Amino acid sequence: EKIASEQPYGDWLQQNLVNENDLPDPAGEVQQLDTESLMRRQKAFGFTFEDLRFLIKPSVQTGNQPLGAMGNDTPLAVLSDRPQPLYNYFKQLFAQVTNPAIDPIREELITASVTFLGSEGDLINPGPENCRMIKLDNPIIDNQKLARIRDFHASGFKAASLPILFDPQTDQEGLDAGHLSIEEPRPVDRGPGLHDALELLFEMADDAIKDGVNLLILSDRDISPFRAGIPALLAVSGLHHHLIREGVRGKVSILLESGEPREVQHFALLLGYGCDAINPYLALESVEHLLADDEVEVDSATAKANFIKANIKGVIKTMAKMGISTVASYRGAQIF
Repeated sequence: EKIASEQPYGDWLQQNLVNENDLPDPAGEVQQLDTESLMRRQKAFGFTFEDLRFLIKPSVQTGNQPLGAMGNDTPLAVLSDRPQPLYNYFKQLFAQVTNPAIDPIREELITASVTFLGSEGDLINPGPENCRMIKLDNPIIDNQKLARIRDFHASGFKAASLPILFDPQTDQEGLDAGHLSIEEPRPVDRGPGLHDALELLFEMADDAIKDGVNLLILSDRDISPFRAGIPALLAVSGLHHHLIREGVRGKVSILLESGEPREVQHFALLLGYGCDAINPYLALESVEHLLADDEVEVDSATAKANFIKANIKGVIKTMAKMGISTVASYRGAQIF
């Protein structure tokens, strides 16, 4: 009672906490479905027929994670001779002694997907500024919600978009440079290769933080023939650890606007390696495309809500196997 009544915590929260439903509408238009380039972008991010038919479609129809066979006989990604998404190289660890698994359905009361965005402030000496955060019901957000966060200019919040793109040809040229003869002209450098692009991302993040930014939005929307997306998991985890090394991780939230994530494993990994909120824009566009082709019999708003609901339920189930009940405890835990 003494500790609880030391400060007027309730008043601080009432005056400073911003609920996601109270965010004003975005200034510009939210980007709509672009069917012309949809398949090209799906190929660029490695979408497969199975992703659309057996993962996205069932989750849109039911709002639940699709069920599969008990036995997973998929070959290990490290032994595959086909290109694999980075996510496929990871397996979640399981608690073996002290952490009993939770039943996320019957013990729903103790599970929480609530997420806070903003600067954490000084945890040792709390004040009203510690409560100046945006509260989200869950960390998977649609395009509209991301646009609202990006355009929110209230005191204590400043967002910046950082591109997570690299030139795959520059990378290849670096590998091939050893085979060039002296007479051959060197290829034109179109942009940074993967390693340099990551270093550039860290520099841009440092500059943004010095400029007062506390909502870093990593975006691969501008992919093109000479600009591939840095694997989202690599960008998020790399930046997360860079900010920890610099001692500023608590000052910012990392949001991801990516075409890559489309299934529970992807969302669980991104959260587990430090991401605060995820906007899977290409998966949501793929949902709209299924609607346009009359493959799903629900309205657009319900379809997208079902997709998000199915995946966050899947993440909670995945956390529960480790005996973890809140997304806040799972974020950055790296139990893979």
